Amino acid sequence: MWLLRLSSFSGDYLYQMAIIWMAWTLSDSVWFTGSVAAAYRLPFWCFGLFAGIVADRFNRQSIVIRANTMRWLLSLCILSSMRAI
Repeated sequence: MWLLRLSSFSGDYLYQMAIIWMAWTLSDSVWFTGSVAAAYRLPFWCFGLFAGIVADRFNRQSIVIRANTMRWLLSLCILSSMRAI
């Protein structure tokens, strides 16, 4: 479980760094890059409290499995819409 968590967190931070780097590369604007970074973290700030309540009420392992499955499916949809698959 520890290794899976480490892998998930590493992937999240690499993804965040890639988004920020791409925003900087495309715009060369500090304001735009900061806006992209803030927009990436905004859902965590807004829904973090509610996610804590859900995590306390339901089985955490099933929440993690479902959330990662949904992230995988969303990534697959994005890739297929870009015709990368």
